[in-house]
Amino acid sequence: MRWFLLVFFLQLAPAFAQNTQVWLSGVDPVAAHQFNWPDPDRPDYAGMFQPNAAWQKAASRISVFKMTAGVVLKMPEDVVSRIFADLKRRNIALAIEMGLLAGDGRCGVGVEGYAAPRTYDVVAKKVKRLGGDLNYLATDEPLWFGHKFGGRNACTSSIDDLAKETSKAVAALKQTFPAIKVGDIEPVANPRGPGWLEDLDHWMTSYQVAVGEPLAFVHADVVWTGPWRDQLPKMAQIVRAHGAKFGVIYNGDGNDKTNVEWTRHAERTAMAVEKGLGLKPDQVVFQSWMPNPTKMLPDTQEGTMTCLVNWYVSGSCK
Repeated sequence: MRWFLLVFFLQLAPAFAQNTQVWLSGVDPVAAHQFNWPDPDRPDYAGMFQPNAAWQKAASRISVFKMTAGVVLKMPEDVVSRIFADLKRRNIALAIEMGLLAGDGRCGVGVEGYAAPRTYDVVAKKVKRLGGDLNYLATDEPLWFGHKFGGRNACTSSIDDLAKETSKAVAALKQTFPAIKVGDIEPVANPRGPGWLEDLDHWMTSYQVAVGEPLAFVHADVVWTGPWRDQLPKMAQIVRAHGAKFGVIYNGDGNDKTNVEWTRHAERTAMAVEKGLGLKPDQVVFQSWMPNPTKMLPDTQEGTMTCLVNWYVSGSCK
């Protein structure tokens, strides 16, 4: 029996990342203050970007660090400049997640995925001025919030119109960062509304026609309580057929009461996708937009975002 259990747990042990690009994104102090979350100052967010910060192992395993536009727009410029310089020193690429849609002044106001007109241009130029290289831009669910969403101030635009609007933003971004790779984040396994995966296929085709190149990646924001086991492999097939990298965001949820509870939940989502379902993403994103985890560091302590990276690569924080 002991040998059976040993083999069983060895089969479940992580060792995911041999050919997978690892992204990291944490809750920054701008967002924590905005939502009035615990420990809103989040000092170890900016503290990560000191030469001897306690994530040396995790930093060597991360390809991309993703932040929100709020970090660029609202954190002190000297701090943001230091973040950019330290990412370059560590050979970690910079990604920013933000909405590229603006609506028409009536729809889109207060809707996720939308921002004030040409905010993307302001962000890109500020990144450039502060010494950053914007390698990736992750759009914030434009298909879902621009086309499917039916709540207050919804635009419910056609997919082709969304692609045309997005193409203008991409063209402006490339004026500042010609090599930028623009990708998308979209939900999967949300039970509301039929034909979601067909809409995704249509969106990726329309985007390529409008922009002149395919989306660089699509990251799945999985509704873990929905029928994701059926839909996620189909999503991966569609994304890869369009020449884009397929990624999954691994996270816990808002019901997790502690840092450790959240990170263990995130571990279970990774295990369920890659070991349970046998689906290997091209990119994985460890990201929270929830109250937990409150800590990014150290990477040797369970319950931190950087420990989660180490667990994914080697099976433990150590």
